[in-house]
Amino acid sequence: MAEDHDHQDQNEPSSQATASSNQNLIIGIVMGAVVLLLLLVISQQFDGKDNEEDQKNAKLKAQIEEARIAKNSIYLNPNQNSNPSANGLASRIKQDVDSLNNILVSHENTLRQIDGLKATVQTLNQQNTDLKYQLQRFRDDAQKVPGLEAEIARMRSDATRAAE
Repeated sequence: MAEDHDHQDQNEPSSQATASSNQNLIIGIVMGAVVLLLLLVISQQFDGKDNEEDQKNAKLKAQIEEARIAKNSIYLNPNQNSNPSANGLASRIKQDVDSLNNILVSHENTLRQIDGLKATVQTLNQQNTDLKYQLQRFRDDAQKVPGLEAEIARMRSDATRAAE
């Protein structure tokens, strides 16, 4: 019986520990729910700002995927065998070389146009400088006009007096 009494005493503290641990567990769950709720509210506030960036990222990812598909479609033709013949490879290489040559010619033409535009810009800059110089000269000459008009009036007056 003494052993039964000791056994009950041992069970009693464990039942108290279980009750307090249950309370701690419930408090922990409630606190966790509150934290999750706060995180949800905060993430919704930032969703409006990140939404535009997410859309831009999605567009960029779509463009990358389209480019990847286009690249793969160039190199993986479903009509070809997995072991293409030497003639097929040579034909494919010739097509690629021709494509690269066309791109190179296009870029050379573009570079020539750019060089022509650079020369035009230099010419226009020189003309602009010349026009600024002429404008300043004309302004200087225009500032001399009132003095020259006064001198002409004086000379007329002198000529009129000399003629009398």
